[in-house]
Amino acid sequence: MKQSNSRSTHRLPLNPLATCVRRVLAPRAFPAGVATGVLIAGSGMALAQGFELEEIIVTAQKRTQNLQDVPLSVNVLGEPQLEALNIAGFADYFQFLPTVSAQQFGPGQAQIYMRGVSDGGDGNFSGTTPSVALYLDDQPVTAIGRNLDVRVYDIARIETLAGPQGSLYGANSQAGALRIVTNKPDPSAFSGGIDLGANTVKDGEAGYSAEGFANIPLADHAAIRLVAWHVEDGGWIDVVPASLTLSRSGITVTNSGNANPAHNTVEEDYNAVTNSGARAALGIDLNDAWTAAASVIAQSQQSDGVFADQPGPGGPGQGKVERFFQDNYADAWTQWGLTLTGDLGFADFTFAGSYLDREVEYDRVNDDVMVYATYSEGFRPGGVNREPSPLIPQIYQPDFLNNYEVGWKTSFADGRARFNGAAYAMDWEDLQLTRFDVENFGSFLGLTANTSGADITGIEGDFELRVSELTRFSRGGDERIVANRPRSVGLSLSRRF
Repeated sequence: MKQSNSRSTHRLPLNPLATCVRRVLAPRAFPAGVATGVLIAGSGMALAQGFELEEIIVTAQKRTQNLQDVPLSVNVLGEPQLEALNIAGFADYFQFLPTVSAQQFGPGQAQIYMRGVSDGGDGNFSGTTPSVALYLDDQPVTAIGRNLDVRVYDIARIETLAGPQGSLYGANSQAGALRIVTNKPDPSAFSGGIDLGANTVKDGEAGYSAEGFANIPLADHAAIRLVAWHVEDGGWIDVVPASLTLSRSGITVTNSGNANPAHNTVEEDYNAVTNSGARAALGIDLNDAWTAAASVIAQSQQSDGVFADQPGPGGPGQGKVERFFQDNYADAWTQWGLTLTGDLGFADFTFAGSYLDREVEYDRVNDDVMVYATYSEGFRPGGVNREPSPLIPQIYQPDFLNNYEVGWKTSFADGRARFNGAAYAMDWEDLQLTRFDVENFGSFLGLTANTSGADITGIEGDFELRVSELTRFSRGGDERIVANRPRSVGLSLSRRF
């Protein structure tokens, strides 16, 4: 349906919990991570002596490495940062990753971008595929406009690799890759935790969460890790009574008082979200050199309503919308995984259902400074348009992104400070564009065609300083305007054993 009058839209973040009072029953240290303008404070602001930034271990190149030894632009949010920032899902964590931006329409409905690489698509299923690969552990879960919005609980870290990653991550890693890495079973000791939370939003509903995990050794060489969660996020957008005149037929419809209940959408706190899920992972050390792991993850997410209000001229006001049909979105998925890693004597071996390779040149100046240069390629596969057109070819070809990059990794001030960054130039060949354009594309359907290409240049960086044992400051290299969240307050109880 097409509205005859105009509406302005104001997007709100998906997670209403903006301010949280947190009681931690088992205190933890805060290892290093990367965030945009984040200060995690303890006691004292003077630059402390002897408090070095902890080593950050990543697996971005399919092997275990120190972040400062990786000759790529990599950003990491570790588990302590995820907890300290109250990060629960994609809408929270992408704001703290300097190279990442996104267009969001609701939970699990985001189009992800890195380094500004975008063909202008809006995430329509009939359009071009994403330019950023999304991974859950070692499994690709990339989808057009439907990111897998994994509940961030018992997550080891979130990693981003900026720039084309075709050799390591295959198709759709044209602009980069984003990896969600879960905690793995640990046979060395039992551990577990229970987290309960409650919150309320101004002019909205209350919400709550119940989450828990257990790491259970089965033997000296085997363990199982079990995780479960159930979360209810209250809504805060109201659907108000309204009428709409369809521009083509002239028919006027209303959203209340209709004989068909499906057409009656007036409701307060319309956009509630429910998320339930569980994860089980089994890890076995076959011997000193080989490890096998199997896992299954299941999640069911149900969201009602929309996540954009209409506060501008012609709209019903802040926190209100006019809707004339039901807005329900259900996202249920299950993922099975199998990984085998080992030492062949002359090389490390990893099996996760795909072949991985990466070539890079770099120069290690000393233990505290690394300068690297790399060339990489990424691509999106071609395809077939749904309808023939005299103006657009039926088949469109793959497009390729060629990346030329120089970067640096530095540690200084006796290990208390890091400054990493990169400068890059990217050449986008045979750029795929999708348009709903009857005049120029000759079809009412969305058709895709290759164009000449585009050039992208940029520079990025992140800085982190450890001020004292419990105080650190991080700053990302890009500036991003984030919409204000509805004011809320909550209480979270956490117990570790």
